[in-house]
Amino acid sequence: MATSKYIIQVSEIDGRKVNFTIKIKAVRLLQKLGYGYDEGKPTLELIVSDEEGAKIVINIRNFLKAKFDNLIREWGLFCISNATVVDSPLQFRTKHIQHEYKLMFTKKTTVVPFPPTEWRGTNGFSFIHFDVLRSRGLKVGVSADVLRC
Repeated sequence: MATSKYIIQVSEIDGRKVNFTIKIKAVRLLQKLGYGYDEGKPTLELIVSDEEGAKIVINIRNFLKAKFDNLIREWGLFCISNATVVDSPLQFRTKHIQHEYKLMFTKKTTVVPFPPTEWRGTNGFSFIHFDVLRSRGLKVGVSADVLRC
């Protein structure tokens, strides 16, 4: 497991947090075209869940993609240290992830996998009712899990 002294939950992340470690499950791994400095270049976006089920988005810029591409897997369990906390503008938040901040990887970010026996949390699903899906009540680009009974 990671060697940092300060493990926090997603709900504790704010603009003042530094030098923390977060224990997460990668719920979704998306390859996207970047914007800003990475305009038109492939970047990675992770939707992660902590043990309490709270979710946050992590962005991995193009120049760091090769470093983390083979390490991070969807549904993998990781301890992440030295990620930067940045604002998540309201227009980029999804219906299921309303956290006002997101994390960005830097050159100093470390990712350490850990075994499933150390995970005590939820599975990270975001279930919605099937009628909501049929009524097209979701915003474009929102991912959700549907369990049909």
